[in-house]
Amino acid sequence: MVDMFSALGDPTRLQIVGYLMCCPEFCFMDGEGGEVTEIGASSGDVCCQIEGTSKVTSRISHHVKELRIAGVIDVERRGRFMVCRINQEAARLIGEFAGSLCACCTENKK
Repeated sequence: MVDMFSALGDPTRLQIVGYLMCCPEFCFMDGEGGEVTEIGASSGDVCCQIEGTSKVTSRISHHVKELRIAGVIDVERRGRFMVCRINQEAARLIGEFAGSLCACCTENKK
């Protein structure tokens, strides 16, 4: 779990995770670093949200890789695209941890 929180300590990665959590469908990343075809929400959309460009950058690719290694997101190749989504088990663990912090704070105020 430490790796997950460490990965989320970077503001760009936190933005990416926030965006992926709001994606109605999979987000697709062109594995060749080129323009991305619109298929649901794309990594081009992620780059647009984070960097103001629709082209997948090496910076975003690096952050996606770090989030994958930490287990925060799952990445799956589909043809020439990389499908990125939140790892549901990681989301559950992070949510449980955050909930336990809130419960602890509430108990200490009594």
